[in-house]
Amino acid sequence: MLLLPVLAFAQASGGQVKKPVKTVQQSASAKPAKKAPTKQSAQPAKASPAKVPTKAMPKLSMAIRQFFPIWGITLNGTTWSQAEALGYEVKSVHNGGKYVEVNEGAKFYDFEEVGYFNYIYLYPDSDFPSEWKKKGFSWDNSYDKWIQVFKNLGFSIEVVMEPTLMMENGRQTLTALFIATSSDKTLEFSMDFNYGIDGNLTSSPKTLGSIIIWPKDPKEK
Repeated sequence: MLLLPVLAFAQASGGQVKKPVKTVQQSASAKPAKKAPTKQSAQPAKASPAKVPTKAMPKLSMAIRQFFPIWGITLNGTTWSQAEALGYEVKSVHNGGKYVEVNEGAKFYDFEEVGYFNYIYLYPDSDFPSEWKKKGFSWDNSYDKWIQVFKNLGFSIEVVMEPTLMMENGRQTLTALFIATSSDKTLEFSMDFNYGIDGNLTSSPKTLGSIIIWPKDPKEK
């Protein structure tokens, strides 16, 4: 199997979490992409005071409305104060930004501190909302199944790292990364496969390690 060059991604030390960056070591024709970091917990701080957005929130796109709100929060649509009104505690990430933890495996982030949340990180510790399960979302899905789920939803697929085998804790695991983009180009899912314990094929279940979701400007290339 032909392997892609190693993907570069942001990973802070000391338990810090950073916003994904668009640095990738690929061929000149390859499009830069965001890479999901390994699972790390943001460093909590005292509750932050409610804050109004520092800039106007973008108009919610069709794709965002298709998937949100979940746990009461909408990407590009929920402010710190609204999250606090739902009972969430707005906490600080030591290397910049704010977040709310809605459950053990799901956190919404505002990395630029604009006053509203525009990223969500999901891990297998968190179950998917029932609305997403109806769309085919399941941590039991294989790599092949995830590709099909997004295609059924009308998303385009960009394979950033082709599926390959790597050693993890003395065992071979499936490692891969693709980005699924909604048909209206306003929502992206970064799907990072590095987790599986029940097989290491693209048809093996439970190989997805994390998901990062963010709104995208449809004019962005």
